[in-house]
This record gives sequence, C-alpha cells and structure tokens, in this order.
Amino acid sequence: MLYSPILSILRIFPLTLWVFSCLTIHFVNYAILKRNFYLFFNIFFKGLVNIFGIKVKTSGKIDDKKILYVSNHVSYLDIFILGSMTKGLFVAKSEIKSWPLINKITRLGRTIFIERSKIFSIKKQLTLLSNNLKKNENLILFPEGTSSDGSKVLPFKSSLFSLIELDQFRDYKIQPISI
Repeated sequence: MLYSPILSILRIFPLTLWVFSCLTIHFVNYAILKRNFYLFFNIFFKGLVNIFGIKVKTSGKIDDKKILYVSNHVSYLDIFILGSMTKGLFVAKSEIKSWPLINKITRLGRTIFIERSKIFSIKKQLTLLSNNLKKNENLILFPEGTSSDGSKVLPFKSSLFSLIELDQFRDYKIQPISI
C-alpha cells in the first residue's frame, strides 16, 4: 500500500486508544496479579500489527522454549511483528531508557537494556542476559545493532552470542529470523 497521510492521521486515534488501554490492563495484570505476562504482551503487539495494516507471512516453525531469537532489524515495526509472534524479552540499546513515553512502554515490556558503546562492559551485559536465561526467559536480539533498509544484513555485533556457549545454556537454541 502506498503511503497516505490521511490514513496515517486516522490511525493515530485507534493507536492511542489501543496503547493506553492495553498498557493499563497489562500493568494491572502483571504488576499486581503477576501472571500471564506473554498473553497480554502478544495481544498488545497483535493489535499494533493490525492497526498498522502489517501483513505477516511466516515460513518455518517458531520455537518458544529456551530460545535466543536473532533477527535483522529493518524498522521499528519489526518489534511489533516479533512481539506478536514470539514469547521473548527484547534486548535493546540503553539509549532508549531516555526516550519519553517509549521508555515507559519498554520497561513495562521488561525490555533488557545494554550499553552498546561500552565494549569493556560486555561481561556485565552477559551477566544481565544470563540472569534472564536462568529464569527460562527467551530473548530477542537484533545483532546488527541498528536498523537498515533490509537490502543486506549489516555486520553483527556478535559478542552476545557467547551466552549460548556457556555450559548452563547449552540446551538453548538460536532461532534465526529474517525480516
């Protein structure tokens, strides 16, 4: 579909209504009742995929237990797609913590923030991620470290892949995803 400024403006109302209503329900459910995190997480992102009119076609099987999802990153819409189809926590650059409104949504979504610019803190980052793997959480990584136009895969920042090499995580699998 071609870009339409009128359609974009018309999407703002349902988008705003969806985000605030889902975040309220998700906050009450997860923060107070402490259950069904991924149920509301997936419903939230499926709604965003529908509001934005994204058509998703999958091929292959998406595993959902003890997985490190690894995907290229074409746009921020990738997050909606992956969030609607997987049960995993996103790993994101720490700069997002300072973005207004988005920082609140990412914290509620239990996003794990890492310092990409501090190479010497890799051990601390691996510890942070391994603590989540120990809780049997799946993780979603964008190893390119940034979004691209999708015409080619950018060089990986592969240091975080070493998580799977640790003996305690040998039963985890890497699930490649191409968008």
